[in-house]
Amino acid sequence: RIEELGTTVRGLERQLEAETKESSRKEQRDAAKLEEAEQQRTSLERMRQSAAEEHALEVEELKRALASSERATAAAREQMESVGHSAAVELKESQGRMESRLAEARSRVLEL
Repeated sequence: RIEELGTTVRGLERQLEAETKESSRKEQRDAAKLEEAEQQRTSLERMRQSAAEEHALEVEELKRALASSERATAAAREQMESVGHSAAVELKESQGRMESRLAEARSRVLEL
């Protein structure tokens, strides 16, 4: 009976040792998975930060482009107004010259 108990105890000890080894291997696998997940999280955080910085730079570039376009539009508008004013003045002067020539031509016709 004692031998039987000794055999049972040794069997239980071997089983306990095997389970302990398996538990240790499982802990190592879990630790490796946890480390890999942490590395992925860190990598994703870096990517997110990089994307956010790139987005901020693009927004700033768009703001600068918009401001430049607004300045160019205002300058073009001022130039168009100036050209329009100059053209109106020139047209008035031209009309005055034409009316003067027409009056001169009428007076010549009347003289004939």
